[in-house]
Order: sequence, then C-alpha cells, then structure tokens
Amino acid sequence: MIMALGCGGELPTVRESQAPDDSPTPFQIRASHYGGKQGPVRLEPAEEIIWSNLSSRVSTCTLDPRLVSVARKHARDLLASGLGPGGDIDHLRFSLEYLGGFDYALAPFVIDISNGGEKALERHVISHPNDWTHCGLGLASVKDRTIAVWIGVRRAIDIDPVPVTPLIGHVLTVRGRVVVEDMRVSSSFLGLPDGSVRKLATTQIPGSDDFEVRVFFDRPGRHELELQTVNDCGPETAVLLPLYVDVDPDLRPIIVPSGAMAGDLRPPEEILAQMINSARKKANLPALVIDNRLESVARSHNKDMVALSYFGHRSPDGTALEDRLSARGLAPSSSAENVARSHDVVIAHRNLMRSPSHRLNTMSREFTHMGLAVEQDDDSVVVTVVFARW
Repeated sequence: MIMALGCGGELPTVRESQAPDDSPTPFQIRASHYGGKQGPVRLEPAEEIIWSNLSSRVSTCTLDPRLVSVARKHARDLLASGLGPGGDIDHLRFSLEYLGGFDYALAPFVIDISNGGEKALERHVISHPNDWTHCGLGLASVKDRTIAVWIGVRRAIDIDPVPVTPLIGHVLTVRGRVVVEDMRVSSSFLGLPDGSVRKLATTQIPGSDDFEVRVFFDRPGRHELELQTVNDCGPETAVLLPLYVDVDPDLRPIIVPSGAMAGDLRPPEEILAQMINSARKKANLPALVIDNRLESVARSHNKDMVALSYFGHRSPDGTALEDRLSARGLAPSSSAENVARSHDVVIAHRNLMRSPSHRLNTMSREFTHMGLAVEQDDDSVVVTVVFARW
C-alpha cells in the first residue's frame, strides 16, 4: 500500500479516466517548498496512547510531523472514499508532496483497530525494529470504525528547502546531506516534460556529508528531480520531486485504477513487456526482444529478494547484476537492471517510468533485449527487468 494527507478537508480522488472539476482545492495552501523545518508533533489523545505502546519498540524511529499528517489524512480518506491499494499508492505520494515531503520509499501499514486490530499493528511494528528512521501514525473514526495508518520511512538524506515552482532560465542549487551511515549520494537525474532525461552532476562537499546539485530549467512544464543513494545493496531512489516550471502545480492526484489487470489472464511478465515496448514505440524506439537467458537472471534475483527479505540491485552476499550474468556465462556488451515493488505490474511500470533513472534504462537506444520476472510476495509483486545489448 502507499498514499495520504492531513491538512483539513477531504481530497477528492481523480482517476485517469476522469477530468478534475473546476471546484477549488479543499486544501487552503499547497506547500511552496519541499523539505525545510517542521513544527512540533501533535498527536491526538487516541494516537498518543498507541504511540506510547509502540515507541519503545522502535527507538530508532523519530515521529515525523509531516508523516503524522499524511497518515491521519490517509485514514480519513480510506473511511470516506474506500480507496483501493492502487489508489492508496498514488494518493499517498501525492499527498506527501502536497505537504512538502520529499521521502520516496514509504512503507505504510493500514489496519482497522475497531476489533482488536491494534495488536496486528503492534506485531507489524515490532517485526521491523530497525527498518525506519522516521515514522508517522494517524487515526480516523466514523461511527464504530477506527482506521489506523502507520508510515515508516528510512530517510537516507535530508535536503534544504527546494521550491516547488522554480523559475525558467534560472539555476536551482539543491543542497542536502547524507544522514545514514555507509551511504552516499551517487547520481542525480532530471526528467523533462517531453519524457527525456538529463543526468546531473552531483558535487560532494569535501570533509563533510553534504552535497549539492545544480539544475538549469530551459523549458516550461512538470519536471522530475531524482536523487539516488548507494550502499551495499546498490543504488536506490531516495528523493523524487515534481518541479513545476511556468505551470501550475497539480492540486489533485492522478490515480491509476486498482485492479487494472482484472480479467487479463496473460502472465504478468507478458503484460509488463507489452507496456515497455508500447512506451518505446510511442518514442519511435525499436522494441526490445525477450531473451530467455535474461529472464532466468531476472527470475533468480526476484526469488532471492523475496526469500532473503531484501530489495535492491545487490544481494546481501554482494552479488550484483554483472555477477549474475557472468555466472550464467553471459557477457552482453552493455546491461542494466530495474527493480520495483508495488501492488501490481501496471503500477510498478508506471512508477518505474516516472523515475528518470529507471526511465533512462527502459527507453535507451543502447539495449536490444530484455528479460522480465514478476514474483508475488504477500499482497505485493516484486519486479525485475534486465536489459542487455548483444
């Protein structure tokens, strides 16, 4: 699951097949910046009781004001509109952005605590004692039902305030710092309104954990700024911010309908391959050929991630894509890998295409073949796509 808010009023859900009406946004003020200082955490009495029972179990997790607001709003929205898992994801990320949040990898847990569900929440939190650096807890009630939403985040970097609407023709300097040991900012990317991607230079400040990225905007439209970190598990997206240059910011989320695959009996790998090649066709790029050897590499990595409960490009024993290819006697002239975890492959593909670094792999002219694998893991799917040129 993933998505919500907490700033007064209910947020109408707009699905892709619907156009937003002309009514004013229910929020009074959209955040003008991402990041920056926050006010104190203020829990409601019922939330305070639950947090007091959980806080000693997650001593490494700091209660975060924005995440509390997001969790509280998400609980209200679930009660009001019955959002499905797919809507949860898009709605939650949008709502965090609306409040000026910048975390990308959100780990939510939703439970009805009306009939003893609080114990399930406790078990969930206890089972992840060191997974999160920041968290949020929110409750909402209607009649005899109470929904609790927990959001955990492992925040690898912090950033100074970044304007939501940077100016065209100007250079924006994004500054931040690494806040998790054994991590560093490795790469930065800018997704442009036409779907193309620029790789940006990332400067480490000598003698510190600070970094800066300079971005020049030469055209209007919505841009996506991505900051990646790297550690023993390989690169991962830490920040993904929509930036609006000479256009109005989005005031409502665009929701990918949950159950988009309902009635489609094809294997999920076939559906994913079709979406990838359809995107390439629209960009006048040649289709990627399915390669069974690459498919085997992707499948083994998926099974490894699920079995060992990790997510990333590098396994706990240090094995990376190059090692997995070499172990099978494969030596393509170039290769790359995308991994995703989501509710289904439709949403996974959408999230990969939104990320400039992953879109760069998907839309590269360099690759000629691909292998895909989709592995079910509880109520989520884990996706691996291996790209190669022979």
